[in-house]
Amino acid sequence: MTRESERSVGIPVGDPDSTGLRRVPRLHGHADRMTSQLPPDGGKTMGNSNGEPTPPEDLSEALIQRIDALELPELKSLLSYVEQRIDALRTPIEDKIEANAAGEVLDIENHGAYAIVRKHPPDPDGDGANTEITSLYHVRREPQLDGTESLHWAYLGDVHNNTQTRCETCGRTLDEDVDTCPHCGSDDIDNSDTEE
Repeated sequence: MTRESERSVGIPVGDPDSTGLRRVPRLHGHADRMTSQLPPDGGKTMGNSNGEPTPPEDLSEALIQRIDALELPELKSLLSYVEQRIDALRTPIEDKIEANAAGEVLDIENHGAYAIVRKHPPDPDGDGANTEITSLYHVRREPQLDGTESLHWAYLGDVHNNTQTRCETCGRTLDEDVDTCPHCGSDDIDNSDTEE
C-alpha cells in the first residue's frame, strides 16, 4: 500500500456511548469522492482516549446502533452505498459544465469521476463563441474548503481538421453516420467539413 492509500477518512464508527475517533482506511475511487462531501472540518469528531468516535448528533440513536453493529466488510459496503447515494443526489456533472462553461459546449463524455469536454472557446472579439477553434478539456469536481465544490478545468489541447456532423436543432456534435439526433430526435443534420 502506498502512503496515500493508507490515509484514512474521518467517518465516525464505533459504539454510541464512546467519544473517541477511529479512522476507516481510505478506499480508492468512491471514497475519494466521499471526502468531498464531508463537512469543512473533514468529518472529524472529538473522541475519547479509547479511539472510539462520538456519533454525529443529527443521526438517530437507532441508526448509530445499527451502524456500530457492523463488521468491517459491511462498513465498507455501507460506505460504497452512501457514496452512490451522494452521487445520485448531486447535480449531474454535465449540467454543471453546461451552466458554467464559457464559450459553446459541443460534447461532454462523462467518465464518472471526470468528464472530457469539447467546446468552442469564447470569442475574444465579442459575444458568443469562437467557432474556428475547438478545445478539449478534462473536467472534474473539486471540493472547496467551505464544503462546496467547483469544477476544475484542465486544458488538453485543440482539435484540428475534423469532419463535424452537427444537429441543426440542438447544436450538438454527432457521429458522422447518424441520420437522427439522439439528443433531441431531430433529423435536421448538417454534415460539413470544419477546421477544428
